[in-house]
Amino acid sequence: MFPVRGSMTIILAVLLALTVSAAGYFYLQGKQTPGKSTIGWFVEDEENLKNRTFSTPTPDPTEDWKTYQNKLWGFSLKYPQDKLVACSPTDESGLRLWTAPFDCPDGHDIFYEISAIGYKQNDYKQYKKPASTSKIQVAGKEATLNIIKYDDTDGPLQSSGGSTEVLISTNDGLIQLVLLGEKPEQKGKFNQILSTFKFTK
Repeated sequence: MFPVRGSMTIILAVLLALTVSAAGYFYLQGKQTPGKSTIGWFVEDEENLKNRTFSTPTPDPTEDWKTYQNKLWGFSLKYPQDKLVACSPTDESGLRLWTAPFDCPDGHDIFYEISAIGYKQNDYKQYKKPASTSKIQVAGKEATLNIIKYDDTDGPLQSSGGSTEVLISTNDGLIQLVLLGEKPEQKGKFNQILSTFKFTK
């Protein structure tokens, strides 16, 4: 037989535990919003997730472009071969791109749309004084941006309206990138090509 005092202590402990448990249960029931169960909260969150906008990686528009690399001048760039055609590019002569379709006929005198050419020190000659000049960054290096306007004194070049010239100084000389034309789609294409320009040495 348990002593009376011990029995009373056990009984009081059990009653206290029951009281605390009941109080906790009714407290939690009071905190729950009427009409919404745990499942209801989950469904509501799922609906919010469906309506939420998640950011996705932006695809690279130049991913499938053709890469041109010039080992002599130590640079590379990419261009859309479905829109531009290169006719026998070499390290010495550089890259010249004509608007597709173009079959590169022998001895033609058709103006190219975009070019990337290297010049040795003092070999570069400016064709015409630019209408405006500014500084830009190309592949982390400062470059000169020249905007050139053509008029009736420039012969067939007048039909293009003007050109954009980017000059990048190197230890060996000068790299010149040119866009012949002023149409917005041409400028957009040229800017994308510039964005792919990299130094390789």
